[in-house]
Amino acid sequence: MDKIKFGTDGWRAIISDEFTFENVGIVAQAVADFIKAQKKPVY
Repeated sequence: MDKIKFGTDGWRAIISDEFTFENVGIVAQAVADFIKAQKKPVY
């Protein structure tokens, strides 16, 4: 698996090549982990 790369326009990837259900799950979990680590309420 290649690294998931974010640029100034967000996540740039080719659908079904780098932009897959697996990678979307990885990004979603990373965002959730980051938000949880902030220990602040999410509004």
